[in-house]
Amino acid sequence: MIQFKFLGILMGVAVRTKKPLDLHLAPLVWKQLCCIPLQLEDLEEVDLLYVQTLKSILHIEDSGITEDSFHEMIPLDSFVGQSADGKMVPIIPGGGSIPLSFSNRKEYVERAVEYRLHEIDRQVAAVREGMSWIVPVPLLSLLTARQLEQMVCGMPEICCEVLKKVVRYREVDEQHALVQWFWQTLEEFSNDERVLFMRFVSGRSRLPANTADISQRFQIMKVDRVSGPPQPGPARPKPAGTDPNRPGPTQTGRDRPKPAGTDPNRPGPNQTGPDRPKPARTGPDRPKPAGTGPDRPKPARTDPNRPGPTQTNWD
Repeated sequence: MIQFKFLGILMGVAVRTKKPLDLHLAPLVWKQLCCIPLQLEDLEEVDLLYVQTLKSILHIEDSGITEDSFHEMIPLDSFVGQSADGKMVPIIPGGGSIPLSFSNRKEYVERAVEYRLHEIDRQVAAVREGMSWIVPVPLLSLLTARQLEQMVCGMPEICCEVLKKVVRYREVDEQHALVQWFWQTLEEFSNDERVLFMRFVSGRSRLPANTADISQRFQIMKVDRVSGPPQPGPARPKPAGTDPNRPGPTQTGRDRPKPAGTDPNRPGPNQTGPDRPKPARTGPDRPKPAGTGPDRPKPARTDPNRPGPTQTNWD
């Protein structure tokens, strides 16, 4: 149970620091944390097929099944049922030795529902104990399951309108073309992509349910030169690739010209097959470099009468 206590501590820290966690727990777990009694509908929300099976056993006489044909239609022969992890377990102490019959099927359904609703009571109690080290647990009884989930997990959707309320601008304003393009692109993102964006700029994947609880703001700034005052000195020559028609760092938008290498008629690096054009200077007809072959002149220092680098005049 140590892991569940630790989970409770993390949940308490999330509530205290207003830093939501990306948790995905069943709604009935949040109800149990708030000490809200569970109903059959809560189990149906997480395991619809199991509840439908229990209901069919309870009202099996509506299908024309009698006591004589009960075991032919129901594969169960004792008080055992399916747990949350899919295993067949006794739903009451000694349930494996209690036979299931047409007459006690109602008791079986009641016991099966009760077992599944309270199957994780010990784990939930450990989570509450961990939360009690950080936050006053008795106050959880004053909350609804939805409210507690929002306090711990925040909002699952990253809304651009909320982000616009917590952003700061530097050297630009919200009317700048770069800023408008930024928000337009962010709005076109899916929620999963916006979650990745939030992880990049803030290290978090969810926002608090209350915008006022967002203490950490991110900043949009224009960076098109080296920060700091300009250094005195001669004017630096422009690089060879500074084509005046090339878009600068602040030229943005949907109509930004494509790079020169994006000609659709130009074969790409992955273009293969007989239609791929050959290089201009390949094949047997490729001209040889000047000065090659048997007629290549000998180097100037190959004269036999000329002393080599280690031959001295004494020789």
